[in-house]
Amino acid sequence: MKKILFVLTIFTLTINATKGQNTAKIDSLLKTLPKVSDSAKVDVLNGLASEYLLFQVTEQTKQAEDYTNQALELSRSLSYSKGLATGLKVLGIILMRQKNYQVALRNLYQALALVEELNSDIELAICFQLIGDCYKGKKDIKTAINHYIRAFEVYEKHDDHKKVVTVLNDLARLFIEVEQSQSALDYALLSLDRAEMANLRKDRRDTYGILARIYKIRQEYSDAFNYQEKYTSLKDSISKEESLANIAKLEKNYRTEEQARRAKERQEQRNNLQYLGISAFFILLFGGLFFVGDVAIPPHVMRRMIFIALFLTFQFLLLLLNPILQEYAGGVALLRLLMNGFFALGFVFLIRYLEKRINMRLEKRIRRRIKKRVQKKIKNVDTPEDNTKSTNKGMQSEIAAS
Repeated sequence: MKKILFVLTIFTLTINATKGQNTAKIDSLLKTLPKVSDSAKVDVLNGLASEYLLFQVTEQTKQAEDYTNQALELSRSLSYSKGLATGLKVLGIILMRQKNYQVALRNLYQALALVEELNSDIELAICFQLIGDCYKGKKDIKTAINHYIRAFEVYEKHDDHKKVVTVLNDLARLFIEVEQSQSALDYALLSLDRAEMANLRKDRRDTYGILARIYKIRQEYSDAFNYQEKYTSLKDSISKEESLANIAKLEKNYRTEEQARRAKERQEQRNNLQYLGISAFFILLFGGLFFVGDVAIPPHVMRRMIFIALFLTFQFLLLLLNPILQEYAGGVALLRLLMNGFFALGFVFLIRYLEKRINMRLEKRIRRRIKKRVQKKIKNVDTPEDNTKSTNKGMQSEIAAS
């Protein structure tokens, strides 16, 4: 039970990692697509189709077909042979998945003719391999073998060990189907030699499995057991390594996301402190304007102070509302300009209204202040007269007494 859970965990991690890589490539290509044109656009469209094919899901295959058709249409209009050949190959793969082998072969042979004109040996080998896959799907094993052999010869010529081993393993499997165990054994041993030479562990694992089947068919059970044991051991080793690598990658991504989250929180805290400081500044500023009537300040200076206070308030509000404006504008420059213009116009009316109200408030306070000063001076003038009258009355009393 534990072994089954372990295998399922490894499979899930591997699939998720592969999908993540494919998604990253697709996102990159989608960002590039609007920036390119002509042949470069064809290459990006073919790249998108190839990436979507890696998912091997019906929905993604349909998207791959859409991008391939766009690439083919544009390639024909540009007479872009390389892009047309690539598109035809991708379309051939899609048609093979749909079991439409006849139409797939027609597209693949067209791609083969274009590749021959381009003198690209590797692309030629890929066409032979795909045509072999198509004939294998049609159960025409002999024709499939012939095309695989032609692909192998070209790959071998260019020392493309990975593809050499893949084709050799396909040949070995096909010879098993037609019950030619000796030919299957020859190609499997050759594949094992190339895989060991290039240190292709996954391909070597697959070859071990093929050799175990062949020796079992040949009733050479000792060799069959030996290769089956090698296959199982290498399979488990690779699975553990992939699992550990995927776990390490997940941990790295988690640490990166955690660091980004903490950095975002710290930035938000700093922003909140700044907003708090700005709010306190505005409270003090408007509080000063409210009590400024008690200080002798020239009217033109007062108007400038009011304008600066309201202007800073407007800028602060615009800063706070900027994310919301960007979301509603949706990146449309004209819409963003209209929104900013609307707020600016509103600010003009607001500043006039507030300036008028504040000026009225200040004028009342100034009149009140002047009134108090006048009353104070009148009071000061009345007080000496009262003192003089009381002094005269005292002198008259003293004279009468004497």
